[in-house]
Amino acid sequence: MKNILLMLILILSIQIYTQSDNSKQLENGINLYNQEKYDAAKEIFETILDDNDDIAEAHHYLAKCLFNLGDLDDAIDHGEKAVELDDKNADYHFELGMMYAEDARDASIFRAPFIAGDIKEQFERTIELDPEHLQGRLGLAQFYLQAPGIAGGDVDKALEQAQIVVTMDEMRGRFLLSQIYIEKEKLYRIFYGPPPPWYSTSRESDPSKGLPYTENEIGFVNRVIENTFRNLPHAPE
Repeated sequence: MKNILLMLILILSIQIYTQSDNSKQLENGINLYNQEKYDAAKEIFETILDDNDDIAEAHHYLAKCLFNLGDLDDAIDHGEKAVELDDKNADYHFELGMMYAEDARDASIFRAPFIAGDIKEQFERTIELDPEHLQGRLGLAQFYLQAPGIAGGDVDKALEQAQIVVTMDEMRGRFLLSQIYIEKEKLYRIFYGPPPPWYSTSRESDPSKGLPYTENEIGFVNRVIENTFRNLPHAPE
């Protein structure tokens, strides 16, 4: 009985030491990552995972290292593993969404729609877990703005996110609003041709076409752009 008790104490001591050692290595790896020493950080995270493959944070940072080193496929694999191990971490979902977005840039027309769904899912999960996650809202807004409608793009949903972003970071929200209204103008031209004179025409003047702008909306857009550039730092003389 005494020998069994000693054995249990020994096993527990080894586990505690291993966990402490992994924590120190993880901290060192994160410090190296923050110094942009991605190769050195990558080696540390790989060593940690060789010992214990169930550490979500190590997978997350290894994914980020690989992403910065240009190894996108392996980065996505580890990003997915991090999310699998810890589904409640908003940052893990956001980073995985960004990796999917990078993957979509060079995807074929057959793969792109499937990747689009993955991007949307990760950004939506990010803000579900953390409604104050600014980068997650920006990512979701850009997805809605840039993805084709068949893949989930929706300019009005982008606008909803932009209005929330304005309350979190006014400057970035204004830039996003400017992008969205420029995109709405492009869409209008595609479907209806050159728009009428906005400053003298309201929606009621052409109800059959359902103009996407009223005079108030156009005035708001111009104020957004004017205030954005007014708040930008001036170039030195």
